[in-house]
Amino acid sequence: MRRPGFVLGAITGAALMYLLDPAFGRRRRAVARDKVRHVRREAAANAEKSGRDLGNRARGFLAELGGLFRSDEAGDEVIAERVRARLGQVCSHPHAVETRVSGGSVHVGGNILGAEHARVIAALRVVRGVRSLSDELQVHAAATSVPELQGGERRPS
Repeated sequence: MRRPGFVLGAITGAALMYLLDPAFGRRRRAVARDKVRHVRREAAANAEKSGRDLGNRARGFLAELGGLFRSDEAGDEVIAERVRARLGQVCSHPHAVETRVSGGSVHVGGNILGAEHARVIAALRVVRGVRSLSDELQVHAAATSVPELQGGERRPS
């Protein structure tokens, strides 16, 4: 019957022979030291990155929360930029959609793919400052007949 102490002693002895070897021990110790330093640097960098990310998320959350309780009297230009930014997030061809804003009323026109139409309209209705949305989009089942709808990149749903 073997004892755990024997196995642990054998492993410790092998590790010491590996690291204290007169021919290659110095190199092996240096490699091990460099790996430990690298792991510590990576851990510190990841901790800093995670802290920065958490701080940014907290600031964003507080800004969103504060926005719920503020009456937002944004101008038409600001609302138009918000609509264009949201459009770029939910539409694969935002350049094909024309937007006009007048007194908080948003009018959208141009061409859009049928698979994206409902998602785009739903996303634009909830943009901060939009009072009403007029949908004048021409819906196309496929992009083959409309050059401005060809190419582009799919947006996550």
